Amino acid sequence: MLLFDERLLYTPYYEQYDLTGAPVPVCGEISIEDALYEMITVSDNVSAVLLQDRVGAGPINRDMAALGLSGTRLASDGV
Repeated sequence: MLLFDERLLYTPYYEQYDLTGAPVPVCGEISIEDALYEMITVSDNVSAVLLQDRVGAGPINRDMAALGLSGTRLASDGV
């Protein structure tokens, strides 16, 4: 279970996904709530990858399959 107030650390690894200006500076933290907001409202890639890495590709793939999205998959953990 994810808690909205859990903090995710934006390490230098995630800079490679920053196409639009990350919501926090490198080595800064963002809450899961704020990362979800950024991912959905501005299509922020850093937030999306932070959340993907926190949850893991396996659970995301299982949920997508359960929704009937059989042709949609994340390749693996650690994009």
